[in-house]
Amino acid sequence: NMLIRSGFRRSRRAMPRLSAYRYSYMYRSQVSCWKHPEASLLVSIPVLGPSPLASNTSPVITSTSHSSVSWYSTRYFSSATFCNNNKVRIGHVELDLSKNPAQDPYLIPKSYLPSDPSQRSPTLLRHLQWMLSKDALGQDMMLVGSPGSGSLHRRNLALMYAEMTQREVEVLTLSSDVTESDLKQRKELVHKPIRNVVAATAAAVEFADQAPVRAALGGRILILDGLEKAERNVLPTINNLLENREINLEDGRLLVSPKRYNELLSSRSFDADNTFLVPTHPNFRVVALATPAPPYPGRGIDPPLRSRFQIRRVDNPSAEEIYSDLINSGANVDIASQLSAFAAAMDSAASDFSSGPSSSGRTLVFPSNALVSAAHTLDNFPREDCRSVLARLYPAALPDERFERVFGPSSKESSRKSFDRACDELGIIGKVVDKECSHMYEIDTIERSASDPFVATVSFSAAPLEVPSSFFGGRNDPNSSGPSVKVSCGSNELHRRSPSFVRTQGTSSVFTSMMQEHAAGRDILLISPRGEGKSTITAEFASLLGYDTALFNLYREMSGRDLLQRRATDPTTGETRWEDSALVKAACHGDLCILDGVERLASDTVTTLHSLMTEREISLPDGSKLVRADRMGTSIVPSSLIRPVHPSFRVIALASLTKDRSFLLSDDVMSAFSTLLVPTPSVSCMKAILRSANPTCPDSVIDKLLHVRAALAGEAAVDCGVQPLSTRNLLRIVKLENSDDGTLYNAISSVLLADLLPPTQRASLESLLNHNKFMAPNKRGMKSRQNESIVVNEGTASIGDMVFIRREAKRPELVPTPEFINIPSQVQAIKGLLNEINAGERSFLLLGNQGVGKNKLTDRLCELANFEREYIQLHRDSTIGSLTLSPSLEYGKIVWKDSPLLRAVKNGVVLVVDEA
Repeated sequence: NMLIRSGFRRSRRAMPRLSAYRYSYMYRSQVSCWKHPEASLLVSIPVLGPSPLASNTSPVITSTSHSSVSWYSTRYFSSATFCNNNKVRIGHVELDLSKNPAQDPYLIPKSYLPSDPSQRSPTLLRHLQWMLSKDALGQDMMLVGSPGSGSLHRRNLALMYAEMTQREVEVLTLSSDVTESDLKQRKELVHKPIRNVVAATAAAVEFADQAPVRAALGGRILILDGLEKAERNVLPTINNLLENREINLEDGRLLVSPKRYNELLSSRSFDADNTFLVPTHPNFRVVALATPAPPYPGRGIDPPLRSRFQIRRVDNPSAEEIYSDLINSGANVDIASQLSAFAAAMDSAASDFSSGPSSSGRTLVFPSNALVSAAHTLDNFPREDCRSVLARLYPAALPDERFERVFGPSSKESSRKSFDRACDELGIIGKVVDKECSHMYEIDTIERSASDPFVATVSFSAAPLEVPSSFFGGRNDPNSSGPSVKVSCGSNELHRRSPSFVRTQGTSSVFTSMMQEHAAGRDILLISPRGEGKSTITAEFASLLGYDTALFNLYREMSGRDLLQRRATDPTTGETRWEDSALVKAACHGDLCILDGVERLASDTVTTLHSLMTEREISLPDGSKLVRADRMGTSIVPSSLIRPVHPSFRVIALASLTKDRSFLLSDDVMSAFSTLLVPTPSVSCMKAILRSANPTCPDSVIDKLLHVRAALAGEAAVDCGVQPLSTRNLLRIVKLENSDDGTLYNAISSVLLADLLPPTQRASLESLLNHNKFMAPNKRGMKSRQNESIVVNEGTASIGDMVFIRREAKRPELVPTPEFINIPSQVQAIKGLLNEINAGERSFLLLGNQGVGKNKLTDRLCELANFEREYIQLHRDSTIGSLTLSPSLEYGKIVWKDSPLLRAVKNGVVLVVDEA
């Protein structure tokens, strides 16, 4: 404990180097209130309910220094009702709460402020005192600090203040896709009754107030989360609201300050019944949360907007505070001491900008908010390597060079060196990504709890291992029996295993790591190159725990709103409404949501989910909120406005490593997810996987394929102009082994798109394949098959020796009947496609010049197989929305109808996507 206090005390020298004006402005606003002698913390806290103290007294918290605190009457504190004349007093600052009774108590945050006064650190009380003083002066506030866990800390601080002062809160999470309608009003199509006409309605446009307007009218605290992420031309929309408490609304109303409104009321020229002018509430306040840019990534805040706020710098929790939180969570004393010191060392490294303000070479911020989960894992699994567990929270420490694409080489190198240096100085032994240490536990049994159907007990078996006790860093000595932990689960059968899933040493290790993070309450981010089994591993993990899965496919044009809700119309009335996304539905029902394709989203779009991932609480675009179940409170809550998040809800995000750096694993993403890298399967594991896909495939063919895969790794793939062969590619090739007389040359060339390569690169690829004994089929064999005839019977179709069972069409009018001439090359192409369909392939991409007969060939294939066909054609203005739904106007109502894509999916027919 003395080591933590003396060695890692925070210094002002570690403050980010901002511009001279910004630095002096922030510094003055932070220390101005400490010129008074009463700043040594005299705190008066209201008391709830039956207290052993006299009715005219309050529990008093006194302190003569900032390092040691003496607490008195620490048992009684709550935020439901206040006595002692409804006043809050911290030191010399006092605020009367009786002037602002809560109109909507369900909007008051709950369970953010520690119920035990001994858990309220002096730093926290200083921040709350500063906010209380600015609130008493009627000033708006901005809390700035580091990203990642710092963003969570600042948001919780603002919610703690709202809970302490019993104020309703509106939260607006900002991102690059926030528009003016999100800040003021949004149009809604509703049906209103027609005057003087009985039981008749007509469509009308109504304006719905958004979070800033609702907060201004209701006297609530507006929290603008992520000020540096918004576009610079959007936030000036509310400049006048921040400075003068005035703003023009789209419905014609004008919000004015209460002072100006009262002045107009006192004059005779203003009618009190006039609905044009509306006063803002005198208790309306704005708390902005931002990360300074530079030195951190983001957009700089305009000086006019910045001048509207009183700014205070909020540092991450100190080592002492982290140590206290870990002890309160039940962590082992030795583990808590080691992890808190490690977090302080990493925070000091991330705050050192001596190398310059450039974001390309900075040390990424360590997510200290996830240390509770790390302590849980290390305490329950003493054989786990401490460095590997910490690397799940801080993937920049992984030695894999592929992560340079998502961090940048400079940032990754600086972060990894800081991580290793902190571990070495604190004696955290082990090695990141040590295969032997990562496979010390295996999942043994999973049993549902008798008292709670959504809780299961997972037992692990420990592999026998003889190591000195010093290897485990002073933690509990491991024994031969494996540990057992309680985890959340679904309502389906537990411990189900797919018969087609091949368990290998690598997948067992991934399952163990995923189960450990799941038991600690963390959401998971799986990263690997494309086609290496992320989706399959996730589906098997959900089956083990009996989860219903909600697959949420992401795309590049998605906004933060689309991740939560989307616009729709009521099919009966035609009114516009919001529909929950798969993520929100999973949160309410307790399902496992799979976010597939996170690398396609912008980093600030992903961070809009930060509060849902870390605190299980988020504000939705329709004005409602998702709240953690234990924070619902006892007040009457409208079900349409506040919905509880199911305790079993979990998220697994999938990201693929690509050549470009479109996916950025930012500080905020690291603090929201535990990141696991899916290991590349070893040779023995790949043999088992490929052999299960095609048991009749000879071992010699599998060996040759694995040699080709090894040869196409690294620089060889770049020289040939192709992507390395993934596990998915190899499975496709192996399934076709019997379809072409034992040669797989054509299958490999098709997977690698060899025919589209430039001559030089194609020659290099052919040379590599020939070197691995994959020879091109001879021309004589090709000529002998050119005269194969097509024979169509009632139930089968055959081309040469290939026989295909025709499908029974429910709608024969959708089966095409083209005028087709049996050209030998196209007949062979149709035969190859039917062979792949027999092998289990379901998706095909036909490439060719214009006019070579791609559409004719496709229609002829559908005719032979008796496939019903839906058709859709793409163009440059095609969007994801147009591919799924098509709007139409019927009887004055907007009706959304299924596109050909959705009809094909629902009816199980073939979809032809032209001009792809």
